[in-house]
Amino acid sequence: MEEKSDLTPTTAGEPSMKTTSFLKKARDSHGRKVINQYVFVEEIGEGTYSKVKKCFDTEKCVYRAMKIMDKHRLHRKYIGEGKTALQDVMREVEILGGLSHHPNIITLYEVIDDKPAAPTGKMYLIFDYVDGGPMMDGDDEVMHPVSESVARVWFSHICSGLHFLHANKIAHRDLKPENLLVSVDGVVKIADFSVADTFESADGSCRTVGTPAFWAPEICSGDHYRAALTDIWAIGITLYMMIYGTVPFQASNLMQLSDRIQNQDLEFPTEPRGVSEDLKLLLLGILDKDPNCRMSLIDIMSHQWMTGEEGKVTRSPSDM
Repeated sequence: MEEKSDLTPTTAGEPSMKTTSFLKKARDSHGRKVINQYVFVEEIGEGTYSKVKKCFDTEKCVYRAMKIMDKHRLHRKYIGEGKTALQDVMREVEILGGLSHHPNIITLYEVIDDKPAAPTGKMYLIFDYVDGGPMMDGDDEVMHPVSESVARVWFSHICSGLHFLHANKIAHRDLKPENLLVSVDGVVKIADFSVADTFESADGSCRTVGTPAFWAPEICSGDHYRAALTDIWAIGITLYMMIYGTVPFQASNLMQLSDRIQNQDLEFPTEPRGVSEDLKLLLLGILDKDPNCRMSLIDIMSHQWMTGEEGKVTRSPSDM
């Protein structure tokens, strides 16, 4: 498995996304659909507004992931909001298209839209194909726990990618295992930038975006918040899930969940395998309910659990 990555400088190369208005549909000799140079292989995902296909780029000789969206459906407004899904897609394109390459951020290579001014037709986004898929399937309620050594590598990749985003003044705002792709080589990439925004637009907001179980206390309280600090809370919940398989704060309804996130102490389940005290201390620092006391990414990356200098392991009575 790849060693944990260092914090990567803001400038890791020039943005590489291109926009294409030419669209040619065909079938190859095996009867497979082809869009420009991309040969469809199989469907690998489906969302409310899109389907995702694994495809083969015949020009680059690599696999890519193609997100296919119906623009007519994207023009529908969200219930209770004045914005459309198309606005979120265009924001995602703007954000990813403006970033240089980073090994822990999904890369958007191309946007294909042969009718950019029309409200109908399809739009195709071409991304990295990550062969291992998401860290956790969206249909699952629990995540299969991993060892601390695997969690350390995965989490260091997440921190490196998030540091790069924050250095570019971008907040993700929906970090969770379903939006983290893991290659078979163990490299994690942050994906799904549908609700991401710049610090300038997101900071000072009290809008609730993202996934409730990963909301920071300041989001739940309805206060104005700093988006970067809520991202840090969300990766803390994600790390907790890597180790324990579930989120730390659970409830049967949104009001109760919000109350528990704000007021319930962080608890560590008693389970068969040992969990190091250093990891627990790290989680307590990341999941500090006071955003002003919450650990920064630099502090997280230099923590002794992250550097591999672990303290003793706390074991449950069943291990004795």
